[in-house]
Amino acid sequence: MAPALDKYVITVSGLSIKKQDTALIVRDLGDKIVHALLKQQEATILPLIKAVLDRLLRRDFILSEASTSISIAEEYSGENYVQKTLARLVEGQTGIPVQPGSRINYVIHGGQEKMYKRGVPTDMADLAKVDIVYLIRNQLEKPIHALLEFNPSILIQSRQMIANAIRTATVNAASLNRLV
Repeated sequence: MAPALDKYVITVSGLSIKKQDTALIVRDLGDKIVHALLKQQEATILPLIKAVLDRLLRRDFILSEASTSISIAEEYSGENYVQKTLARLVEGQTGIPVQPGSRINYVIHGGQEKMYKRGVPTDMADLAKVDIVYLIRNQLEKPIHALLEFNPSILIQSRQMIANAIRTATVNAASLNRLV
């Protein structure tokens, strides 16, 4: 006997793929996945994910696609180290104080430093230094898996693809660090 669906309530507070702190390349992928799910074209989802992972691994994207944004709070000199670091970088580059409420687009460069020290405003970033592992693990993985939660076979395959991409990106980053 099938469960009575009228007893269940789904509450949606917003898709994480639509937030401004999610990279554009991930938001676009999420839109395409939602479209495929709604059109019952599940066979197109894994090739979409693979294409984005391949683009990331080849660094075949522009910085604005990989950037996220952060709103500068009234008191950015407090505990939010990302805000403080980014605001100081922008102020140092432009000579103009960053106003509370303004947004800064940034990417994360690779490296061994703490994450907040690796944030770089998009205008000052270097595509060759963008942390691909961060993009895949912190930007792409969670929202895409949330979209695929109710399709276990695609979810399992996408997890394998993402794990392989993270391994490849990690090896690539280690190779670049040895060359520097």
